[in-house]
Amino acid sequence: MAKLFQVSTYDALKRGNYDYTISIDYFLRNGDIGLGAYNGLNGEAIFLDGKAYNASSRGFVREMTIPQTGISFGQITKFNPEVDEICLTEVASLEDLKAKLEPVFERKGKNFFYVVKINGTFSSIKVRSFGKQVKPYKPMDEIKEDEKEFTYTNEEGTLVGFFTPSIFKGLSSEGWHFHYLSSSLKHGGHVCELSAAELKYKANMIDKFEVKLPQN
Repeated sequence: MAKLFQVSTYDALKRGNYDYTISIDYFLRNGDIGLGAYNGLNGEAIFLDGKAYNASSRGFVREMTIPQTGISFGQITKFNPEVDEICLTEVASLEDLKAKLEPVFERKGKNFFYVVKINGTFSSIKVRSFGKQVKPYKPMDEIKEDEKEFTYTNEEGTLVGFFTPSIFKGLSSEGWHFHYLSSSLKHGGHVCELSAAELKYKANMIDKFEVKLPQN
């Protein structure tokens, strides 16, 4: 079974704790697939195949090649690709995708963490990213004006998704949380909505977790 490594908590992030917790280098020692936020809530973090990417609020993606760059919140694990690939068809919305992922829980239920890697061509995908924040930080619900949304059509890419059980609400975002990265490495962000004719996914169950708490 896999282990989830997490930096800070979702409640801390929502309340405005966007400070550096650990470095990208430290974070990536604990896995190769993940999501989160960088220091100062500067864009949306996507970790895929052992690399770190930042989907900025200006609508572009860059690889984060400076290992000392700070992460304020994140979840990461080592993905096992030696599992069955499942095909989904006629995915009408984000909620429809979540419904179609219910078979993931059939064997062990919803009291475990799960990670999914979903690939395909999206008929439409809407993502958002926050702009860089400066101190004194405000809670997330007070900085909506710094949230930028982008919609892309007929684009190939990957969703990185983590499922957090309701018993750990506050530790992370309860239920499914998805970040997107296009195959071109040009577009990405936190997923708000989507549709696709066909998607393929692989899922891993996670039965252990470790949390690195913020020091401030």
